[in-house]
Amino acid sequence: MMARPQRRDIVCPVELTFNLVGGRWKAMIMWHLLENQKLRFGELQRIVSEGAHEDAPKISSRILSKQLTELEEDGLICRVSYPEKIPRVEYTPTEKGISLKEILLLSYQWGLTERAQLSG
Repeated sequence: MMARPQRRDIVCPVELTFNLVGGRWKAMIMWHLLENQKLRFGELQRIVSEGAHEDAPKISSRILSKQLTELEEDGLICRVSYPEKIPRVEYTPTEKGISLKEILLLSYQWGLTERAQLSG
């Protein structure tokens, strides 16, 4: 698997943005965290999988874990672990992650328009 480019080496601001939230799952993960403010791992896996194309494979635990780790490393989400009898982990967007809300909302609106044109 190819390593992610170092953010400091990316010159184009658009490429940097897509590097942070690009790929198959990251934008959807961020969208649902911004909508819900706090989600557990299993909730995220279910919600993200439900939002994918019906014929598409669902997000695996391994891929979700990797995407969440990268989002956390990039400062877009915070992982909080609770030391309870049944361990509980919750993910929330950080201030930096919240700053993506307008970008994702515009992407959502653009996608709605595009989908309507494709089906109409």
